[in-house]
Amino acid sequence: MKTVLVRFLPDDVTIEAEIGKLLLDVALEAGVFIPAGCGGSGTCGQCKVRVVNGSVDAQKLEKVHAAARAAGYVLACQSRITEEVTIDVPKAKLGRKVIPRDEADRMRQTATPMESPIVPEIRPMTLRVFMEPPSPSIDDNLSDYERLTRILKVDHDLHPVKCSLDVLREMPQQLRKDQWKITACFKIDDCGEGSAAARTYSLSRIVPGHLKTGPMAVAIDIGTTSLWGELIDLDSGKVLARSSRYNPQISMGDDVISRIVFGLKKDGLEKLQQHVSRGLNEIVAELVEKSGTSIDEIDYMVAAGNTVMTHLFLGLFPKYLREAPYVPAAQNIDTVPAQELGLMLSRHAFVNVIPGVASYVGGDIVSGVLANGMWDSELMTLFIDIGTNGEIVAGNKDLLMTASCSAGPAFEGGGLEYGMRAAPGAIEGVLIDPETYEPMIKTIDAKPAVGICGSGIINIISQMLKIGILNQNGKYADNLDTPRIRVGRSGREYVVCRAAESGLEEDIILTEVDLDNILRAKGAMFSGYTCLLDKIGLTVDALDRVIIAGAFGSFINLDHAITIGLLPDIPREKFSFIGNSSLKGARLAALDRNLFAKSREIARAMTNVELSEDPSYMDNFMAALFLPHTRGELFPSVRFYKT
Repeated sequence: MKTVLVRFLPDDVTIEAEIGKLLLDVALEAGVFIPAGCGGSGTCGQCKVRVVNGSVDAQKLEKVHAAARAAGYVLACQSRITEEVTIDVPKAKLGRKVIPRDEADRMRQTATPMESPIVPEIRPMTLRVFMEPPSPSIDDNLSDYERLTRILKVDHDLHPVKCSLDVLREMPQQLRKDQWKITACFKIDDCGEGSAAARTYSLSRIVPGHLKTGPMAVAIDIGTTSLWGELIDLDSGKVLARSSRYNPQISMGDDVISRIVFGLKKDGLEKLQQHVSRGLNEIVAELVEKSGTSIDEIDYMVAAGNTVMTHLFLGLFPKYLREAPYVPAAQNIDTVPAQELGLMLSRHAFVNVIPGVASYVGGDIVSGVLANGMWDSELMTLFIDIGTNGEIVAGNKDLLMTASCSAGPAFEGGGLEYGMRAAPGAIEGVLIDPETYEPMIKTIDAKPAVGICGSGIINIISQMLKIGILNQNGKYADNLDTPRIRVGRSGREYVVCRAAESGLEEDIILTEVDLDNILRAKGAMFSGYTCLLDKIGLTVDALDRVIIAGAFGSFINLDHAITIGLLPDIPREKFSFIGNSSLKGARLAALDRNLFAKSREIARAMTNVELSEDPSYMDNFMAALFLPHTRGELFPSVRFYKT
């Protein structure tokens, strides 16, 4: 992507920016404060700036008076970079104190986006074969089933073939509907080992004629807080559509423990199973609608989730997951017919679940390890999935150790008054003026703000700490003269977006109760990976790389995440961000059955550490309930530029 220089006056800040990027986003990255209360939707008109030299592609100029337009004024949130340009930010819009230049440079440091290094071959779990077996005669009156299996073996080298009674009952009519022209559809069974010797072919249906549509599969991440899905074309390997929504089980508990407790009530397990299936059905319906396809074209689903979510999805009794010695009902689950789980897929469709490791280390983290490739790398890697279950893996191809630290849903928006998942309208980027304490916000898809997602939460807390709005104990300073801080029903709170500028017609706030939840979540994560590395005999300085996964929107800002003590303070070039690795691993397994088999190998190779049984975990946790940490020497790069 071509880049050009963008210069901001009067501070004389110059930054390199991609052609086509929004001017407001460029200012945010440069640390140049421009009021933008509406999050970039173009409705508040606060972000007027003047183009001094060069030009921009400006839209929605109705908020700019004719005289101002003639003088070169545009809305920063509605103007895209087209060439080298100089922008003057009116002094009335600037704070009296500018963010130090080195701080602004560090604020632009995001974890390098990472795609999976694993390149799958397209080897689906199903197979379709068009065939024209000879019709029977007096001289050749072999049974329909034996006739079919003979042709499959001789002409297509497919054997052995299994057939259910349901398919057998329909076989005589289906074979003759189109004069013995059929498409035979199979589920490939190779015992999860990817072995040709162990392979069998289960005949799942017979379709008269030549079936040319499909096949497709659905990859699913069953998160404690959110559900994510992708529809995959099994011919091309392309993702046809994506969808996400909250896990409907949230109404029965925010975390896995509360879900287990609910599941032990009368009819509780059945309700939990029905709720997650309903959410998955909604995702499938949206995927089909977006792609213009049909549910009948979907052959199977590959799902990845933590062990508790997998148990609840399958309707497995969860009681012993939370009681020592923490024993799951099963980890390697055989293929399940989709309709047995209440999924609105066709009768022939089935579900495969990525295996887990232990009660609190599930298929989601195994799927993430499959996707990030650390199982095939010599690099000493720390893999952190910043989600509700807080799963961590350390090691390389020779050693994989894992643990779970139950961080809670705060970084996915759960448990916060205005927290939300990364979706349109979520505040994901924030710049706070260090003198006026006014925020400049950026929302996903430039929609009116309706809440704050993970990256926004991290950014806000980091900046409030650095400029003195927050104390290191996570409480608001009580000596600041700003209307943004007030006392609400839950104590002191900061107004991130005012009602007049939000999409909710009410103030979007961050309360001290919210801050307590964030401190506990980041403390759990820090303590978790510190203890796990200690078990291996390593410190964070010995790591070759850190891979971050989580539902943060499009990015995670390293400086902000390190400032609050969520990530270790090591060289920034060691970090990469893979996004939703659980979903990416499920996609790989859906495309390539050998990679699904590999996920089982990975699960067997991982050694689980029960942090709940380790006294040092709680000691580390208590020490981490501070911003960034009670031991400041662990975070030497964190500096405050206003006290």
